[in-house]
Amino acid sequence: MGIRNRFTQLRAALLALAAGLCVAPMASAQTYTVTVASGGIPFGNIASAASGATVFYGDPASGCVTRHSGSGDRVTTNCSARVLVTIACGNTNNCNTTQPYVRVGTTGSPTRRLDEVYAFFASNSGGTASILSQSGLKPLNLRLGPIGKNSTKTFYVTAAIGVSGDDSGDLTGAASQSFYVGANASSYPSSGTSRTVTATVFRRLAMAKTSDLSFGRIVRPLSGAATVAVNAVTGVRTVGTAVALATPNPTRATYAVTGEPNKVVSISAPNFTMLNANGDSVAVTATKSITNLSLGSSGSNTFGVGGSFPLSSTQAGGSYAGSFTVTVNYN
Repeated sequence: MGIRNRFTQLRAALLALAAGLCVAPMASAQTYTVTVASGGIPFGNIASAASGATVFYGDPASGCVTRHSGSGDRVTTNCSARVLVTIACGNTNNCNTTQPYVRVGTTGSPTRRLDEVYAFFASNSGGTASILSQSGLKPLNLRLGPIGKNSTKTFYVTAAIGVSGDDSGDLTGAASQSFYVGANASSYPSSGTSRTVTATVFRRLAMAKTSDLSFGRIVRPLSGAATVAVNAVTGVRTVGTAVALATPNPTRATYAVTGEPNKVVSISAPNFTMLNANGDSVAVTATKSITNLSLGSSGSNTFGVGGSFPLSSTQAGGSYAGSFTVTVNYN
């Protein structure tokens, strides 16, 4: 009995030792915390095409945007269409050696005229992360160099988006698509920190000319110089010391604009030159009835363009004509 008791005690001691080995603390696995700057990826204001989608590409290195296809236009001109991603690693030595798996992907569906997010792109230009590889477009899969124990690394992400045209019937205004950025030590994650790709879409601007600018017929002053002008608001002509003939009637140029309701557009009307058949010229200073035109609740409005030029007593006679280009753009 004594021998058996001693064997039992020895066996119990060995089991206790084994159990103690099993519950000894293991080395901690690294964890990653992903922070995505607020505001997401803003593409700003976009005027959609009259028909069909327009595709815009963001540059992750600069945040600038280029039109890849279609006839829409980006109204916003700054280079801000990218977002800073920060990845932090925890308090473990594995952070010094492990190359994290990072994924950028979409969640849910786009709204309004944001037709689709086609792709994501990443760059460490301006950041501190080492991007070892990129694969895929949506989702975008990245492998990064080690983050480092109790350290952070940063990089930038942008997107390629499609914007539906006026013929789509989709609502204009603020549009968005949710996306996530996640990081994992052993495989690409399927979720992460969420932000949005955003754009505010307007209807395309259209402009139609409804009358031309005409100064009519004028007789030169006997001496010196006179100023001939057609008022951009009223169309009334003044000729100073020159003589105005009754026909043909002078007219201001007029234009009708349609676009996004309640938006304001800026008008550009450059100065231009009129020539006669012999190449003699007069320099015309263009004037506008308004500089910034509100389209109102109907999404339409009109404006006029006039002009003036000096007419001297020695100006060569003849019929003078010229052309100029008037443009409108969303403010």
